[in-house]
Amino acid sequence: GDPLARVVRSREDIDGDGRMTVNDLYAWPGAPVDLNRDGSVNEADYVILENAVRTWDLVNAKGEQR
Repeated sequence: GDPLARVVRSREDIDGDGRMTVNDLYAWPGAPVDLNRDGSVNEADYVILENAVRTWDLVNAKGEQR
């Protein structure tokens, strides 16, 4: 694979702005998504979204420190 490739996680970008932020957490109740693809939209999907937002924040914070 390409060593410079970046993973794009679009399913977790609920508001469609190209970033995973707290705004996606606020938008999720209005447009819930089955993120784990288990056939139901529930708390487990929201936990996945929370973890994605936290990871996005950590990756971007480290990128800004360089």
